[in-house]
Amino acid sequence: MQIRLALSDRQRFTSATQTQTTLIRTILIILILGASVARAEAYAGPIIDSGTMFSVLGVLGGLFMLLVGAVWYPAKRAIRAIRTFFEK
Repeated sequence: MQIRLALSDRQRFTSATQTQTTLIRTILIILILGASVARAEAYAGPIIDSGTMFSVLGVLGGLFMLLVGAVWYPAKRAIRAIRTFFEK
């Protein structure tokens, strides 16, 4: 004795349509609320400016270190291997 739990085609279509409608409503509400936000009138002093500057410098420094790690160290190992090859 098996219990059949499958949904009919009509029930599946209704469920999918309700899910899409809910998703569209949610997206519209988020867009409307996001568009109606007033501009912030806050003081952004020198601390925030310097924090932003140092964050950007940190990212650029990280990219530079990535370049050094990916290019310089393998090149240095290759140069050392070539020297030891010709010294023999």
